[in-house]
Amino acid sequence: MTTEERSWGRATTEERARPTTWEKLSFKRKPPVPWFSPSVLARAAQRVAISSAFGDFLDKRELQNALPSDIIAHPLDPHQRGVWIDFIADTGDGFNPTYSVAWLTAQRSLTPTNHVGEPLPRASLVVFGGDEVYPVASPEEYENRLTGPYEASLPHTDPPHPTLLAIPGNHDWYDGLTTFMRVFAQPKWVGGRRTGQSRSYFAVQLQHRWWLWGIDIQFDTYIDEPQLTYFDAAAREMGPGARVILCTAVPAWTDVQSNVEGFRDLAYFEAHVLRKHGLELVISLSGDSHHYVRYEAEDGTQKITAGGGGAFLHPTHHLVDELKVPTDPTFEHFKVYRRRASYPDRKTSFWLSFGALALPVRNRTFMFIPALLYLVLGFASQFAIRTLKQEHDFDRALRDLRLADVLATFAHPVSIVMLGLVLVFLVGFAKPWAGASRGWKKLAAKGLMGATHLLIQIGLFVVVALLVLDLAARLAHGKAFFALNALLLGVAGAVVGSVALGLYLAVWCAFGGAHGNEAFSAVSYGRFKNFLRMHIGADGSLAIYPIGLDRANTAWELDSDATSKDAAWIKPRGNMLAARLIESPIKIPGRP
Repeated sequence: MTTEERSWGRATTEERARPTTWEKLSFKRKPPVPWFSPSVLARAAQRVAISSAFGDFLDKRELQNALPSDIIAHPLDPHQRGVWIDFIADTGDGFNPTYSVAWLTAQRSLTPTNHVGEPLPRASLVVFGGDEVYPVASPEEYENRLTGPYEASLPHTDPPHPTLLAIPGNHDWYDGLTTFMRVFAQPKWVGGRRTGQSRSYFAVQLQHRWWLWGIDIQFDTYIDEPQLTYFDAAAREMGPGARVILCTAVPAWTDVQSNVEGFRDLAYFEAHVLRKHGLELVISLSGDSHHYVRYEAEDGTQKITAGGGGAFLHPTHHLVDELKVPTDPTFEHFKVYRRRASYPDRKTSFWLSFGALALPVRNRTFMFIPALLYLVLGFASQFAIRTLKQEHDFDRALRDLRLADVLATFAHPVSIVMLGLVLVFLVGFAKPWAGASRGWKKLAAKGLMGATHLLIQIGLFVVVALLVLDLAARLAHGKAFFALNALLLGVAGAVVGSVALGLYLAVWCAFGGAHGNEAFSAVSYGRFKNFLRMHIGADGSLAIYPIGLDRANTAWELDSDATSKDAAWIKPRGNMLAARLIESPIKIPGRP
């Protein structure tokens, strides 16, 4: 296999040989991203800075104006009644959850455990709803975390081949959209599915005047002029009364207060492109939040977030029951949406928040950061101790240290500077709740959260420092005492500081509606995955089946003896994944 094939996907329909050993797979089965790893954090921060800078000066979407701007006409499968569509978002993280979803979507038919009726056939159109790979886009990450697993789940199909489309999320933009365009915007194959777009956005004509649109919002900045021109042309071709399923990378409607500009762009698009041409926006779909939640208006329009394609779970207990969604960019008119379902449910989400206490277990390399912090604080405190005790024998001064003495060290100028720097970092790290996301409320909330976090860390540092001093004094003397004290302080600080951060995240997530992303990414739950299977029937009705997977599979085996060409290369041990319907199918009636 050539480097180009391995990086970007096959350019032909030639079937690859079924692998007989794990080593013959073209990709590596990756574990979940350790989001608190210093190397991952540094790499992601670097890519964010670079991509943000380049995004201001070089917008890849505007360069796409030179690419074909065809409207995609999805062919009907003569073997199926109507059109079947899969919407899968936030896919490429750890192998187990990603491949569990990929395997389910690749089966010829799917029967959820609580589904009544005929099995749901495999979709002839698959849409990836953003953030296809984590932590940052690159050819290797795409192969290992997305295209490789999806090819293994469905290596071959007979004509008519399923079509694969995608919109980019922020993680796909971290390399300037380069890899995304090479994977999805050229005629390629991802297993048995063929890519079908030429830009990072698309408009697909389905049947019975249903259309599927996917827009590219590039970091929630704005919708570029070439993209607006493209959809304006599509709207004119559709004509008044056409019905639209809109896919966007961020569910801006769930967080209008903290993401005003992001939703203003969406409201502008709806007012000046959709309603301008008399189109009906029936369904809005998004990922980015790694859970399932559905909001419904009185007129039956839906706002659905389904970001359970493989990434770590996000909480749902902080979500409001009612949304006032602006319908114009001036925010003068609103439509009310009420929450109908969420997955996981509120109670389960609340208790899962406390999994953040396992942060040091799931992110072992992160423990170097609190270890270094405790050592720096210990080093800074020596200046205050020397001044406080006024003794030439520093060894003796340390051995005789008491609680009051330790607390008094924080009044020394050196300690004050160190604590000030730590406080600035913790305030910057704080992510306030939705109601305090702007203006002075945001500053006050960040200050409160940062100060609370600092007090927790200082209190634990005092306890750890006293215990370590006592233990080191019992075991060593002289220079050995100082070395042992530093070693014990670093080791204890690594564990205690990490657990303290986990406790801070868990409490704020569970009770304060804040730090949901950090608390749940610290654990990387492989649970509550989801995707949508949609069906446009022969009568023009639309049915949406929200598919949930309570637990991702963890035991796999090669299926080297399969006789069917479309059989997955890797199958669950026991050949069963217990998918279920999250809620009853959502029905949108057809029109005469």
